Order: sequence, then C-alpha cells, then structure tokens
Amino acid sequence: ILNKLQQEIMNTEGSFKHYNHNLILAGGFKGKNPKIYIVDHMEVGPIKFNYASVGSGENVSLNHLDEFYASINDPDNLSTREMMENLVKAKIKSSNQSVGVGGNSDIAIYKKGEKPRKIAGNESKLFEEIVELKSQSLVKPRIANKSLDQLIAGEKFESLYPEIFDIELKDDKKNLYLKGYKV
Repeated sequence: ILNKLQQEIMNTEGSFKHYNHNLILAGGFKGKNPKIYIVDHMEVGPIKFNYASVGSGENVSLNHLDEFYASINDPDNLSTREMMENLVKAKIKSSNQSVGVGGNSDIAIYKKGEKPRKIAGNESKLFEEIVELKSQSLVKPRIANKSLDQLIAGEKFESLYPEIFDIELKDDKKNLYLKGYKV
C-alpha cells in the first residue's frame, strides 16, 4: 500500500499530483499495533512511535493523539470514521492554539484491495465542520456519524451540505459557532 501511495504522489498526472513534493503521514494498524510511515517522493520510512504529527501544531496534535491511542481497548473495533475523526480533532485543537495551523486537510484513504480515495476541498471542509459540531454537542452523534460515513464512502458536498445545514442544523447558534463566534 505504501509503495502505491509513493507511486501516486510521484505521478504528475495522478489524483495525488498536488502532493508531489510534500510529506505524507500514512497510518493504520498492523494487528493490534498502530503503525505510521512517512511517505514522500524520495522514500517510505517507518516512524517508531504509535502516532505522529508534523508542522507548527505538532505538540498539541500529539497530545490529542496520545489521549486517543491510550483510550483504545481493541483496535479491531475501530472504524475508519473514528480514526479519521480523531485525526481531524487533533488538527482542530492545533488550529485553535496555533496561528500557523489551518486550511483544509486532504485525507487519503487506502484500504487493502481498494483503489485509493481522497476527501478534499468542500468535502474535507464539511468533514471538519461536522467533527467540530459533534465535539461541541451541536449536532446529534447519530446524524454526525451517518454524515461522516457518507463522506468517507464518497458522497459529495452538494448532496450532504443542504441535508445537514438546512434540515438538521437550523439553529443559528450552530452556524455562528462555525463562523468562529463564541456561543
């Protein structure tokens, strides 16, 4: 999987061409042990820790990832959504404490036997907004989880956004919160 990821980021015509000269952290579980690798156009190398973060918000995101990994009783019961949700939470916490952290995250999903997928652009922004609303109890967990699962499955922003914000999130308090207001 990692070699395929490296090939994709080296392919100037591929769907991951924007990452051609960037560092990517790729992670998952090998048995019950978390494994993370650094992947770039030059190399694929293991990280010897259970989690990793890079950039100016590294210290805050590492604290969140430390708490998350410590809370895992059985990694076999973790869903893709739970893992991705915690990556986004780590980024949000870093962004809240460091001016240098921000922007939308592009999330690549690699599963054995499947073609690589990516959540980027509007879908990535919506994913982050749903995670943030859920963590602040501004949307019901069931609705948030369903929407996050739909984004992971490839549902597009245009079909999910109206459903979430026009039907489930009519309360102005939620919109104000997402715009950065204290609620």
